[in-house]
Amino acid sequence: MRVHHLNNVSRALAVLEENNVKLVNISNEHIVDGSAKLTLGLVWAIILHWQVQGVLRDVMADLQQTGLEKTLLAWCRQTTKGYQGVDIQNFTTSWADGLALNALIHSHRPQVFEWTVVARKHPLARLDTAFRVAQEHLGIERLLDPEALPHDSFTVEALQGGGGATALSPEGLGAGADGKGRPLSTVSIGLSGYQRTLEEVLTWLLGAEDRLAAMPPIADSTDAVKEQFHDLEELMLDLTARQGGIGDVLGEGSRLLREGVMEDEEEEEVRVQMKLLNTRWEELRVRAMERQAKLHDTLMILQERQLEALKRWLTDTEDRIANMSQVGPTTAALHQQVSAHQKLQQDLEAEQNNINSLSNMVVVVDEANSDSVYSSLEDELNALGERWAHICRWTESRWSTLQTLTLHWPRFEEELGSLKEWLEGKERDLRKFESEPASEETEVLRHASYIQVLEAEMDLQQRRFDGLQDLSGKILIHIPEDSTAHETVPSQLEDIQDRLDLLTSIVDAQTSRVSTSSTKRQKLEGGSQEDFTVALTKLGEWMGGVEGKVEEGEVDQLPLHQLSLLHGQLQVENAFKTPKPIFFLFFLLLWIF
Repeated sequence: MRVHHLNNVSRALAVLEENNVKLVNISNEHIVDGSAKLTLGLVWAIILHWQVQGVLRDVMADLQQTGLEKTLLAWCRQTTKGYQGVDIQNFTTSWADGLALNALIHSHRPQVFEWTVVARKHPLARLDTAFRVAQEHLGIERLLDPEALPHDSFTVEALQGGGGATALSPEGLGAGADGKGRPLSTVSIGLSGYQRTLEEVLTWLLGAEDRLAAMPPIADSTDAVKEQFHDLEELMLDLTARQGGIGDVLGEGSRLLREGVMEDEEEEEVRVQMKLLNTRWEELRVRAMERQAKLHDTLMILQERQLEALKRWLTDTEDRIANMSQVGPTTAALHQQVSAHQKLQQDLEAEQNNINSLSNMVVVVDEANSDSVYSSLEDELNALGERWAHICRWTESRWSTLQTLTLHWPRFEEELGSLKEWLEGKERDLRKFESEPASEETEVLRHASYIQVLEAEMDLQQRRFDGLQDLSGKILIHIPEDSTAHETVPSQLEDIQDRLDLLTSIVDAQTSRVSTSSTKRQKLEGGSQEDFTVALTKLGEWMGGVEGKVEEGEVDQLPLHQLSLLHGQLQVENAFKTPKPIFFLFFLLLWIF
């Protein structure tokens, strides 16, 4: 029988050689004796020649590769490009952790499993996932278990079955101690993988415990508690991400115990390790959740206090605003109002920190009443936000009003005071003229000159009064209608207008009186026609010059003290140098104008 087997295998190997299938160190005896390594190598050579070569012919051209294995390796690299942690350099060690095999499957069936979940598992669990998914979704028969693979080195190879299905098999399954091809024991392999994963998990767990223990006591300020809450939140997210790994380790230990292939001491060690891992994990999780609950309770209390304090502050500020509605009615009051408003603005800036803190409010709600709690809190915060916005808008608007009034009102009062002072002086002078009528020629000339200058000044003061009316309009438009300024400012302007009108009447009366006096003197003293003509000519020249000055605006630019000085000079000149015909002509002109 053995002879027949050897003969049959020899004929098959001869056919393979005729078809250029590379057979390296493979004899008929190796196949008949059941050498798993050489038999699988033979099968792999057959697959490469009749299946892989045909499938990868186009890929070889695209990747510019000539060797089949190099082409397949390049294709695997290209297919798994972009998967974190996957670096395929060969068909041995690059596949030991199961990442490459899962990435290859996921690239063609991404909807079958979540890559990030599988990537967090330990190598045995990853390989188990790959074999299971390949069998269920790709039709690849599961011939091996992950524990049967030597994880330091194995090759991914496909076997073509009679039904067209492909199987995954290891390279490193050599013959046993008896040379009969029996698979090596997988107990030490599974246990060592479990120990490595357990060590990694315990190392992380120790770091998480230290991280939780190093967290400071719960603070008493809202911002500090929020920071502590967010720090713990990062740890809780890390715990959630690691929970699957903890479960995988515990599951792997349970599987080893369930199979009963370990020695008693090994089983006891695994039980102690599993208990220790589970206990420390639960203690860490419970402590973290307890701290989270305490932080949340403290934070809610502090935030509720903040809300109540904000409500009281808003109410007090609204009352404060209600008492600040009046503006004016004097510049002194305006300066006080500006100072009070600046203090209000400082208080708003100080309160802005609390507003910002509440805008980042932390709330943890139960799933049962989360909608109602969140909706109620949102409505309350929206109402407070509207009140805050109203206060800010009112403050900005009133500050703009105060700035405008600060610009115009002092100028108004300054101009008003100056105009009143001028009126008082002129009224005093005219009362003196009324009480002491001019009898001498010199006095009459002085009175006439003063009245003439006064008429020119009255034109200037009338323009000043018009400017005051414009300023009053700019002021009153920014003042509430119920303010007393709407009564005092128009009343002050009306008083000035009445005094200007009265002054005009007095000047007209004085002009008429001086004209009458001059007419009488003209009749008594008389004068030659020649003198009158000469005087009239000189007066015309003088008037022409004066009119030019007036048109150029030089008279308007003269201040009051210069006009008074000019008035005095005219008095002296008229008293000592003016001839009688000019005197009569001067009063004639007064009468004409």
